[in-house]
Amino acid sequence: MLRPKPGAASAAKTWKPEHEMTVDRVCLPPSIVYAMQGPFPMEIHQGSDLIVMRLEYYDMVRLVFLDGRPHPSANAPHTKVGHSVGRWDGSTLVVDTTHLSASTITNNGLNHTDKVHVIERFWLANGGKTLMMLQEFEDPDALENRGARFVGWDRGNDFIYPYECDPSFAANYQKK
Repeated sequence: MLRPKPGAASAAKTWKPEHEMTVDRVCLPPSIVYAMQGPFPMEIHQGSDLIVMRLEYYDMVRLVFLDGRPHPSANAPHTKVGHSVGRWDGSTLVVDTTHLSASTITNNGLNHTDKVHVIERFWLANGGKTLMMLQEFEDPDALENRGARFVGWDRGNDFIYPYECDPSFAANYQKK
């Protein structure tokens, strides 16, 4: 069970959808901590030194560097996709991500800070028809323990469509 630190738990308890899910905020993208669990399709393009993950969700594009480079210095920019370096452990891709902007963990007021650190493991199952992911994340400022998600995506013939967020969706969260 995910155990938030007192400050993060207090902020989550005061979260109200009608305050956060407003027309000017509802189309702001989350970080990959939340986005990677979404039901939207993605494309993966693999080279020898770089993997590109193109998510339909919020048109996010992740670059996973396989060339042995380290993460940049702590003062480098933080983004919703962060900075990812990867390595192969047998047939499992291990992706280490830092430099993520503060964002939601669960879309209910529990947020991570820009100190979150994410380790993901990707592997194929079901004869190569299913991509599996174990995502683990830790945040010394928001969490007492490490969080984890387990996700599987079935290979399909889906296309990646532009993500066109409609801000009027916020009306669903406003009190009548």
